[in-house]
Amino acid sequence: MGSQIILSSAELWIRLAFLDEYGHRVDRALRTLAITPEHDLSIEMELNFLLSEIVLYMRGNDPAGPASLNKAYQLACRLQNNSVARECLVVLHGERVLAGDYRTALLYAEQWRDTRDPVSEKQDTQPAPPSALNVESSYSTGDRMIALAHHLLGDQAQALMYADRILRRNPSIGRDTRYSAFQFDDRASALGIAARVRWIQGFPDKAIGLAYEGIERATALNNVLSTCYALSTAATVHVWSGNHSEALRVVAQLDAFSARHSLRYWRQWARYIEWGATRGEGPRNAMLTTVDGNFLTPGHHETLVTFDDSCTNETVIARAEQGFAGWCAPEILRARAMTMSCVARKQASLLENIS
Repeated sequence: MGSQIILSSAELWIRLAFLDEYGHRVDRALRTLAITPEHDLSIEMELNFLLSEIVLYMRGNDPAGPASLNKAYQLACRLQNNSVARECLVVLHGERVLAGDYRTALLYAEQWRDTRDPVSEKQDTQPAPPSALNVESSYSTGDRMIALAHHLLGDQAQALMYADRILRRNPSIGRDTRYSAFQFDDRASALGIAARVRWIQGFPDKAIGLAYEGIERATALNNVLSTCYALSTAATVHVWSGNHSEALRVVAQLDAFSARHSLRYWRQWARYIEWGATRGEGPRNAMLTTVDGNFLTPGHHETLVTFDDSCTNETVIARAEQGFAGWCAPEILRARAMTMSCVARKQASLLENIS
């Protein structure tokens, strides 16, 4: 009974932004189930899936998230619950993006696409056929996941093609999940991805226009995660374009909004982008591993290199050389060359002074 109440009250806790306390309650419910003989595996599956979303979207790259997510996916496959298994693929894709494993993220996205026609679960009556709206919404979710993976892998043409497919569809389409607070709007996300791609392709004005269109879409829908993503995208594009004052204005909005909704992961992004926007105001550490005490994920570190050459280190360079950071590999390698050149000049100057 207690676990059922925890599950049924999820939307309320999330909307009230009591994520820390709710996460502890979900974890406690799972611990209770673990010592309860013959418990309901479907409840264990749902609780693990819910905990994985809380951890992923609140804390980011935390080991507790993948552990719960993998357990939920295993149980969904065991119970032949296609609906939860497919939702797990969406979160698995997001978790791999955070971990910097963009190739596996693409595989999960393609797996979602290849299984988008639901397998009917055993019921007394056959479910009604999915509406055209639901089918098209499913296409948009797959396209959004594939677009993001291609963008991060460095295939900007493919990323833009999939993003444009979403933007050509009916803007009213949205995907329904059990916990709508933990759902990205596909169209708002596509606008953010397209903005990043357009900047990389050399169209800064188009990029910032798309980024602000994404903010308008996300805020109009009151979609929390999409608003965070849209604000972070606009702020990042402003830093890349040298519009640091505007970047700081947008990042202040991101910081306040993510704080209000208890999303520490997005507050970290606000700190990192703010750091990039103020990079000329003090010395930078080439061995940077944290900002404000927060450890950097691969995606964070890659972005910081695009803000400041001094953030380049051997780990980031290795990822670029091995094809793991395709979206910014040219910038990382350029930054390495500039850093090496600077070191060489300093050494030459030192030797000249000695002689």
